[in-house]
Amino acid sequence: MSSLLVHMALAGLFTAALLGEEFDGRALGVAVLAVALVDMDVFLSPVIQSAHRAAGHTLVWPALFAVGVLVVSRIGVPEPAREDIGRSMFERLRERWASFVRRVVAARTPRRLRLGWLVVAVVVFAGIGPDLFSNGVNLFWPIHDQFYTLNGEIELSTTRGIVQTVVDLSPDPTQPASTTQNTFYSTGVDPTPGAEPANVERTFPIAWSGLEILLMIASATIVSVRLALARRRR
Repeated sequence: MSSLLVHMALAGLFTAALLGEEFDGRALGVAVLAVALVDMDVFLSPVIQSAHRAAGHTLVWPALFAVGVLVVSRIGVPEPAREDIGRSMFERLRERWASFVRRVVAARTPRRLRLGWLVVAVVVFAGIGPDLFSNGVNLFWPIHDQFYTLNGEIELSTTRGIVQTVVDLSPDPTQPASTTQNTFYSTGVDPTPGAEPANVERTFPIAWSGLEILLMIASATIVSVRLALARRRR
């Protein structure tokens, strides 16, 4: 399981790579906040069974957000309604909706749209991705309750060809699927299922491997340089 700092480090790298000269502290803050919100489902776990890795780590929310960004980017400006005292309730509701749409379109800028797509990218690849490729997330919750994990090795053998253990092509049919009913992820907020004793140990991960430490150092370095360059351009 990757720590929140690892998620933020990846988000910083994505922001620096995708925004080009529009990279600044505000854009970085948006990306970091987006990936932090993914892990906030940890606070739901004591209330909702196995909510961590399910409620926030699902592709459903970024998919809906992407649809919203796409609609906002394509929507046209509706014509103002006629001033008619005798308008029906439906016409009045339609005009209120049109007024809301006009405000949305007025606030629409190329930068804001790019930030919207950035949020989608960092949530999927920096927020959900590291946990999917370590020990699993509930990718389609609440539509479909099942945890998925893409973790293993890929190697090229001179005798066996390409060998991979990332995707199990012959799963054991006797093993039940991992769901919120039978899967629990221990966290510092909710270390054990059910009630914990007063002296329970709570562990909050920072880095699980040297590679994650390297990732955080590299991200901090690149982001710092990009922020310094952004300040010089002003």
